[in-house]
Amino acid sequence: MSRLRQNISPESDVLLKKHKYNVAEHFDGEVKYWGNVYGENTEQANAYHQYLMNRRMLYVLKIIEEYSSGQPLRILDAGCGAGVMLVNLEVRGHSVYGIDISKKMATEAHQLVCNMDPAEKRVFNGDIENLPFKDGSFDVVISIGVLQFLPDYEKCIKEYSRVVKNGGNIIVTFPNIFRIGNFFDPYYYIVRGAHYLTYLIGRGRIIAAISDPNTLSTNKYFTNRRYVYGNWNKYMIRYHLKSYKINSVGYGPFTIWSKSIFSDNFTIRISNMIDDISMVMGFRWLKYFANRWVVSLQKVQYQ
Repeated sequence: MSRLRQNISPESDVLLKKHKYNVAEHFDGEVKYWGNVYGENTEQANAYHQYLMNRRMLYVLKIIEEYSSGQPLRILDAGCGAGVMLVNLEVRGHSVYGIDISKKMATEAHQLVCNMDPAEKRVFNGDIENLPFKDGSFDVVISIGVLQFLPDYEKCIKEYSRVVKNGGNIIVTFPNIFRIGNFFDPYYYIVRGAHYLTYLIGRGRIIAAISDPNTLSTNKYFTNRRYVYGNWNKYMIRYHLKSYKINSVGYGPFTIWSKSIFSDNFTIRISNMIDDISMVMGFRWLKYFANRWVVSLQKVQYQ
């Protein structure tokens, strides 16, 4: 049991439930944005963020393509959002299922999937810490841009491991607290550093749990968490998972006092250049400073 779970009182448990409610409320208001961010519609998304999200999605699709070897898979998207990934997997011949805590997101995803195959309900509004599926139900579980919104992701990892078959894959993503773009911006050391000290000295997770849903987008109370490289390993052995592939996604944006230094297009060019360099022997340490990572895990059978 994690240290966080050990310290949960009945009052804190209520606040954690409130936090989940706030996450659902936040994403209920983001359906159009996340429907637009994947693809070429930049009306509601800046170009660099759109580049990051699409690059992240392409990495996930490539990993699944390599794993499937051309065979159809049964795939769960845990935290499926507006259903864009479900559609991309469906057109590749896979049998897809989704679940999301946001009712409006789940409704949007359901409509997209039902347009392709209305015969079976495959999108659910629910809690990814309590998946409504049998043990070993899926070949692959993906959870993209989800775990950072949880105060503790152990229960999710346990559930993902439960519903994926032995030898199956789990693909998750983590944003990086030490991304290279932050190194040049004093805002993160002075302003956000002071905010974080206040957060630690004060009520910390309790404040995060009762914060207004609107603060999730500004990350005022650090409810959208960041990680260091390898942070995901702490639960992996416990739940029979082995990390076997890590893709770095993006190396920007580059800011001063939280304002972009370069245009989005130039930032994308720099990011691609650093990405190319990071693949060269002797420079692979650069992956520790990427914007985020796509992590591939395999469920192994321990004796």
